Amino acid sequence: MSNSNSNSNNNSSSPFELFRRNLKPFMIFATLLALVSFVILPILQTYLQKRAGAGSDAVVAKFGGTDLTQTRVSYFTQNHAATVQFLSELANETISRGGVPRTSGFDYDAQSQQIRSLGINESPNDDGTIRTFMFAEEARKAGFELDDNALQVWLERFTDGLISPSEITARLMQATGNRMGPPHLYEQLRSHMLADVYLRRGNSGLFGNQGPLLTPDEQWKNFLKLNQNATINAYGLLVNDFIEKTDANPPEARVREVYDDGKDRDANDQSPEPGFHKRYNAKFEYLVGNYQTYLDEEVAKLSDEAVRAEYDRRLKGGDFQLPEEEAADEPAAADESAADAAETDDDMKDEAADEKAVVESDSGDAEKSEPEMKDEPAEEESEVAEESENEAEPASEPIEKAAEVKEKLEAQRDELKKDLEDVKKKVEDVKKLNEDAAKPAEADSSGIEFGNGARLVFFQDEDTEAESDEEEPAKKDVEKKAEPADEANADEPKKKDVAEKGEPKKEEAKKEEPKKEEPKKDDTPKVQTFEDVREDIARDLAGPLARDRMDKAVTAANTAMRTYFSRQGIYKSNLVSGKKVDPPAKPDLAKLAQEYGLTLEVIGPHSEATIGDEPIANSFEVGTQFGRRGPSFGIMMFGFDNGQTQLAKQPLFSPVRTADDQAGKMYVTWKTEETEAYTPSLDEVRDEVVLAIRTQEARKLATEAAAELVKQADAGKSLAELVPDEKKANFYEGLGPFTWMESFGFQGATIGNVPELDSVGEKFMSAVFTTDEGGYSAGANQPGRVIYIVQPSKFEPSTDELRRQFKQPVNRMMARMVASDLGEIRRGYYEQLDKTAGFEEIKPTDE
Repeated sequence: MSNSNSNSNNNSSSPFELFRRNLKPFMIFATLLALVSFVILPILQTYLQKRAGAGSDAVVAKFGGTDLTQTRVSYFTQNHAATVQFLSELANETISRGGVPRTSGFDYDAQSQQIRSLGINESPNDDGTIRTFMFAEEARKAGFELDDNALQVWLERFTDGLISPSEITARLMQATGNRMGPPHLYEQLRSHMLADVYLRRGNSGLFGNQGPLLTPDEQWKNFLKLNQNATINAYGLLVNDFIEKTDANPPEARVREVYDDGKDRDANDQSPEPGFHKRYNAKFEYLVGNYQTYLDEEVAKLSDEAVRAEYDRRLKGGDFQLPEEEAADEPAAADESAADAAETDDDMKDEAADEKAVVESDSGDAEKSEPEMKDEPAEEESEVAEESENEAEPASEPIEKAAEVKEKLEAQRDELKKDLEDVKKKVEDVKKLNEDAAKPAEADSSGIEFGNGARLVFFQDEDTEAESDEEEPAKKDVEKKAEPADEANADEPKKKDVAEKGEPKKEEAKKEEPKKEEPKKDDTPKVQTFEDVREDIARDLAGPLARDRMDKAVTAANTAMRTYFSRQGIYKSNLVSGKKVDPPAKPDLAKLAQEYGLTLEVIGPHSEATIGDEPIANSFEVGTQFGRRGPSFGIMMFGFDNGQTQLAKQPLFSPVRTADDQAGKMYVTWKTEETEAYTPSLDEVRDEVVLAIRTQEARKLATEAAAELVKQADAGKSLAELVPDEKKANFYEGLGPFTWMESFGFQGATIGNVPELDSVGEKFMSAVFTTDEGGYSAGANQPGRVIYIVQPSKFEPSTDELRRQFKQPVNRMMARMVASDLGEIRRGYYEQLDKTAGFEEIKPTDE
């Protein structure tokens, strides 16, 4: 009894019994917890985030009565990055399950198994976030809206119906570390889709589905820019030659005006507009390994015995054989050509003897037909043989160009062989007809009937004699049915006589030519000598060793520099936390260079615009997949942001490995100093501002001088006469042909190039292509450094030919896609959008 009570007490206190008794309250609690976690908290977090900034948070942009704070923008950008990552994983999972996302804008390359586009903006950044907010708001004002049901349908199509909503939510929470829920995802999708709808509507109205909307006249002008070529004479007036004629002390008001206009603009040597804003710049240290240096060192270590052993080994394998040189020995070549000519002559005679015809009269008059059958083959054979001898005759004469004679004879031989093949084909056709004639149903048809009452029968060549013997009974049956028995028997010996008479003639023709003994050929292959290939063999042997040494040297240097960068990070972290520790020791790069055969270089300060003058600018990040290269050195060090793609610049003392494959060099580089971009004061750049003002004035003077020269040329003087002797180096004749614009497909076009001149631009091209042949005009180059006087001497193709080409649809399409003012059209379009929305960007310096 006591045992029973004890068991009952144990069961009532067990965890399973407690869970069973409290199952309902537990489920209610779990449901409430899930509701708070997945619904209430995300909404509350979003609300608080949007409200953040009401106090001290900086406002970065305004539009339509809305203030965007830095916190809100950063938070949206952070979620945008998480959304892009999550959609990529969701798309890959859908594809792995056998489906394909079916939403607008999604693009997947099945061959490379790479997602090209997700259908939303894939480049999270703060500027893009601000624009997304603005465009989405404008879309709402225009009447566009997306509710949660529409977004659920979008996700269902994106997953091709293969992933349930609950699984999508679970994957989202897992991918974002429970930081994002469905409300956050919906906010991202809704904002980006509404912004995209608004932009698409505007672009479709402005540019159309097949490029910018242009009138027929505008299409024709763009077509000419792509297809009309010009050849010109040109004389360039240098603007710098006129600076001395300008005021060295311009008015202060003018100085302030030019400074204010260009203080926030970066200087650009391809633009006439002055810029005084100071770019981000940095100093660099790098170690460079030169493959050629290592190769030379390894080659010097090789002994002659090692190189010769490799030569012998490869020689046995068939290497170093020289190609057979034709016409190297002229007498031998002449003999060879003569022998080829004799051989060709024999072949021509044989082939002529094979092609014979016997004409039989259907009237059965044997006496009249017999002479024709006997004489005609002999005449044809003699004519062909004579013709062959005449054609082969040059081979017996002294030959000056043996190779050309041989080539001609080989061509004749090939032509005769082709004719022989045609004859054989005709023989097969006759055989087939004779076989058909042997059938009982067609016994009355004995041959090929011609309008003159004659029947043509071809004899086969010697290679088909066996087949002729087999078909002889069939031929006899046909002849017996076509003619009386006695005539058939009488004709048979005649055919044999003709055949027998033809054979001796072939033999006699062959005997007419004396046999010439061919010179014995030396079958021993000619090879390159050891001295000829020693250097190449040495490089081949030393190459792997040199590459291995360079790789190890660069790797060792990179490891030392990377270790210092890591220890520097730990050191700074300790300082922030209040710990007093000694700074790490910086590696001695000069010592590393000496130890590993590298070269140490120190360069800078350089900006993104000036780094291109350094050899290291031609290097790219060493890739990790199949030898591919990553971003260029300049992009890695100075960063990149085109509004869609962002790459952060490298921090100080963070080593980067780059390679210049063409030069055979590898680099390990880090920044040692950097200066952030800033707007300088007027006093700091006063000299630059004054020079910019004087350059503008000098450009006006040069333009006026060019216009005066154009007038003199139009009055009758040639351009060459107008050029001073000391400026003849700036005069060019016969430049071109070149086009106004150069197309690179449907992606667009760039300004045409005249390599001899300095950075020609739109003004120069307009001066050239809007001037008649022989006329004169003037136009500045792209940066405004030179004013060119141009004289078009020729335009091609003709106007009629250009009009004919313009009628082709693809050419008209190209003319629409490469509109030169497309960038200006887009820029004006977006400026109008900003004006309509009341957009105002607020920079921190403006506060």
